[in-house]
Amino acid sequence: MHKPTITEFIRYCAVGAVGFIVDGGILWWLTSGAIDGGVNAYFARLISFPIAVSITWILHRLWTFSGANEGEKGRQYAGYFILQVTASLMNYGIYAGVIGLYGISDIAVMMGFALGSAFGLAVNYMGAKWLVFRG
Repeated sequence: MHKPTITEFIRYCAVGAVGFIVDGGILWWLTSGAIDGGVNAYFARLISFPIAVSITWILHRLWTFSGANEGEKGRQYAGYFILQVTASLMNYGIYAGVIGLYGISDIAVMMGFALGSAFGLAVNYMGAKWLVFRG
C-alpha cells in the first residue's frame, strides 16, 4: 500500500465533485416536475444517491486509485457503497449534533454543514484509500 499523495487527494475531490453534480442533478430532475409532476423528494434521493455512488466508484477505480484494480469488483463496490452510506450518516450526525447544541441559526447550520462535510470527506477518503481500493 502506498502513501497518499496530493495528486491522489485532488483526484478524489474532483471525482467527489462529479458525484455531487450527478447526485444533485438527478435529484433536481426527479423532483422538479420534469417527470409527470415530480417524484417524492425522499424517494428521489433513493434513486440519485446510488447512481452517484456507482459513477464515483467507477471513476475512482479507473482514475483516482487505478493501481488498486485487483480483487473482486462486486466486493469492492459493496464496500465502497457501505463506506459512502456510513460516511453520509456520520456527516448528518455531526450536522444534527451541531444544530442540537447551538440551535438553528444561520451560523450553526453552516458550521454543522462544514464540519459534517469535512469529517465525511476525511472518512470517505481514508476508507476508500485503505479499505476499498487498497492496492
